[in-house]
Amino acid sequence: MENEEDMGNEEDMENEEDIGNEEDMENEEDMGNEEDMENEEDMENEEDMENEEDMENEEDSDSRETITSKKTAQRIRDHYTLQAIADLLRDNKWSIQKFLQTWVSADAVDSNNTVLVIEHHPRWKTSSRRQKVLKKALRSSELLQFCPSTDQCSRIKSELDCLSSTFYFGKFDYGLDLDSIDFSQAFTTMESTAPFFFTLLHEIMRNPRFSWKSYSGTQRSADLYKRIYMVISLVCFSRNKKSSNFLSSVLDIYLIGSGCKRRVLESLSGLGVCHSYSQANRSMRHLAENARCAIATFAQNPKAYVAYDNFNFKNHVRDEYLGHKSSMVNLTTAVVMLCPEIPSNGLTQSMHNPSIKLDIRDVFNSSAIYGKDDGVGSAITRGLIVDAIKRLHSTSVLELQQIDTHACKTEFYQLGSIPENEGTIEGTIRVHDRIWLEHFNIQASENPDDDFSTRLWLLHGDQLTTHHIRRVQTERFYEQRPYDQRKWLMAVPAWFHIQLNLMKTIVRTHWGPIDQRKVAPHTLEADIRTLGRSFSSRDNILYHQIQPLLAQSFTSRVVALFYSAIETRGYLPEAALFKEWRENVQNWDDLISKCRLCAFTEEAWSGNNTDIDPAFTTQCRFLQEIEWFLTIQHAVKSGDIGLLRRAVDLLIPIFYGAGQTNYGQEMIYYRWLLSPANTPELQHAILASGLVNWQGKAYHNKPVDLGLEHLNGACKIEMSSYKNSTHDIDIIFDRVCLTNTWIRKLRNQVESLFGEVITGAHTVASTQQDIFTLLRKIQSENFSMPRAVNIWKSQNIWISENILTAGMDVLDEKIALFNKQYVYANNSIVMGYSSLEEAIDTTIALDSLEETQDSIMDPTITVVDNAI
Repeated sequence: MENEEDMGNEEDMENEEDIGNEEDMENEEDMGNEEDMENEEDMENEEDMENEEDMENEEDSDSRETITSKKTAQRIRDHYTLQAIADLLRDNKWSIQKFLQTWVSADAVDSNNTVLVIEHHPRWKTSSRRQKVLKKALRSSELLQFCPSTDQCSRIKSELDCLSSTFYFGKFDYGLDLDSIDFSQAFTTMESTAPFFFTLLHEIMRNPRFSWKSYSGTQRSADLYKRIYMVISLVCFSRNKKSSNFLSSVLDIYLIGSGCKRRVLESLSGLGVCHSYSQANRSMRHLAENARCAIATFAQNPKAYVAYDNFNFKNHVRDEYLGHKSSMVNLTTAVVMLCPEIPSNGLTQSMHNPSIKLDIRDVFNSSAIYGKDDGVGSAITRGLIVDAIKRLHSTSVLELQQIDTHACKTEFYQLGSIPENEGTIEGTIRVHDRIWLEHFNIQASENPDDDFSTRLWLLHGDQLTTHHIRRVQTERFYEQRPYDQRKWLMAVPAWFHIQLNLMKTIVRTHWGPIDQRKVAPHTLEADIRTLGRSFSSRDNILYHQIQPLLAQSFTSRVVALFYSAIETRGYLPEAALFKEWRENVQNWDDLISKCRLCAFTEEAWSGNNTDIDPAFTTQCRFLQEIEWFLTIQHAVKSGDIGLLRRAVDLLIPIFYGAGQTNYGQEMIYYRWLLSPANTPELQHAILASGLVNWQGKAYHNKPVDLGLEHLNGACKIEMSSYKNSTHDIDIIFDRVCLTNTWIRKLRNQVESLFGEVITGAHTVASTQQDIFTLLRKIQSENFSMPRAVNIWKSQNIWISENILTAGMDVLDEKIALFNKQYVYANNSIVMGYSSLEEAIDTTIALDSLEETQDSIMDPTITVVDNAI
């Protein structure tokens, strides 16, 4: 009976919606049933009676009776129609299933292969048309409740249960290796494990034009897979928040690690995208604990080395109470890394012989000072000249071949917060205890054969860090335990702070004359006035302000020399000739060589010829000092440790000649580390470990101390986003530092697949107009080339100091003093000293160490201070 009712209702709906009021005629023509005729006559009689009744009485009571009688008549007709159809199915021995299968699929074919159609019924003529009719009927609200959806829901639930046991849809593991994560594998998993649900979502969520031939949706198809993964993950997370929380936990850590505000996290949590803010904090604590355990294992690698630096700032407290007020905070942040250039069995203390003195002849005879370098120096200068010209005329010279360099991604872990001040001797000792005894979990024993008796650790830091380490080693030379003697530790000056102080040297020597009446066109002060820059004092300059100014000053003067060389050769007036010469490499080389010989030689630097314009001599010294800075900057970025090795010798007289005595002594110490006092393997490891490459890309190297400063930037983001009276700096620094490595990897994984590709490079505004402005001013005043004697003799010209000569004059004395202070004898603490007190470095008072200079010159530290 249920099958008969379904059939009757289906037939009735089709007749009413598609063919109107043709039911009686179809029954009469197809079935030839006289009963239908009788029904039609009865209906006509009833209609006549109803019309008579309506005309006689239009009251509401009569209308209700009429409606009731109509419904009764319709039910009677439905019953007779259903009975007729049921009898027809019985006579033909058809079930409802057989009828529906034939309805949607059958097309009869006669002996001539001609498809037979249902005549007199155009909408039911072929199987495709009948399928459309059936689909339309099944979508009606009356029949939708009888559709077999229960089986489909059970199938989807079963697929979701299977997905919850897979990696990308299951429970999040805080100890997972991010390098093994490949989110594209999640697409394969959901397509193979939940095919029905995946197909359903794919059909629903794809663009309606997807099937069109003109639709080009390859990239959009990949985006659709990402959205399906998000939807399925949300459904799994909604069904089971504990055992199916992979993506939601990943988003928790990604958002809170990127400084997302608490209110945003709570809003997304309400939408079911991620967990709440409190749960996200618990996830961060789990990550921090796992990282703390992983660091101890990571440090056991023989290729591991360390860098640390101070992190000082003012901790402002809004609501003060007893024991809780604003104060200065002195912390230390550290990072442990792996250097692939360190031998696989590690570095040993036997590689270092502290009894070998530094020979001054090694410094004097070096390629950077003596000049016999097989053309390396001239090639460096030529490359910088060509690069300067290309800044303004990128198509006017042939492209230089860029050397392919092998980039190796640096593996590292940032250590947890170290609440010690490494700016003091006592604080330095406690920092070592925190790092090696607590974080690395290395046991310091009385046994002379323990871990600290053979292994040699490299530690990179600024001048204050390396000086304090050497001071501790001197004071603890006669300690009993190998750990306390600190022979296992070798401090290495870090290159970013060396660059900062080289920049400070340029500021000291070429800021401008004290006597403002002197003519000084080649100074930073003159360029600042010409370009209208905001900083006007040498005492408050910042790295991000002075570094681009140096590059622009260098470019404008080099291009001015290049124009002068072209004009001297007679090529500048003829535009056609200039275009033809662009293709001639030999002639371009001649012009570039003329620029180099004019301003980048020892003769140009010295200015010993009394007939040479002092302003031009100042320009040559200005250009060559910037050349040193740009050379080190290029060597660091490209990872060329050979250029860095070459620069060490030259920096010694430069710093001493400019009055930078602290870093002058630091470079002597660095040169000693690269002398026969260390084996070639150790020398190579010292240079190679000074650079890191977080991204593993060519020309993305940076000094290890700058890399640490960038990692500290995450602490600044955390403090600006979440710091309050309970979420204080102790929690922030400890948690952020420990999770920094993990979050950086996770961020790369998430953004590389789901986000927009962002290079991370700083967007720099074009400064070509500024360079041309400065260039035009120099040329219009005839300061690009040496002027005639009768012209400059009448002017009060300022000439910069010859720092190379001044530095070379004191080099012998400074190296001899270093050998007395730091070169150990076999049976006494220091060569030339008879007591411990006499051995301690008395030439440098601790108060005079320029710790504050880092904060002045270092942009990362300055930004943090201002932000807090």
